[in-house]
Amino acid sequence: MNIRDIAKMAEVSVSTVSKILNHKDQDISEETRRKVLKIVKDCQYVPYSKIRESVNPRSYILGAILCGEEGENQELACYLEREARRNGYSLLIQFLQISQTGQEVLEE
Repeated sequence: MNIRDIAKMAEVSVSTVSKILNHKDQDISEETRRKVLKIVKDCQYVPYSKIRESVNPRSYILGAILCGEEGENQELACYLEREARRNGYSLLIQFLQISQTGQEVLEE
């Protein structure tokens, strides 16, 4: 089974199924989303990306170090997280207190 089969069963385009599976489905109705996800679940469909992950152990994880208190950089942290997710990555964020220097961080 592939993405084309899912699309055919759900009577939607391949692009619609792809958007739903990649969580880029903001413009797709909830009804269509549920319909596609039900077919995916019922057919035990595994997206190619999940198979690829088991063959290629690339982590798709990014890291960011932000200076200051967590609350001061909340908007930036949300933006970075959203963009990372949109591009298929996870994001780990470390906040450094302003009083910490690079040397102090390395020594911890």
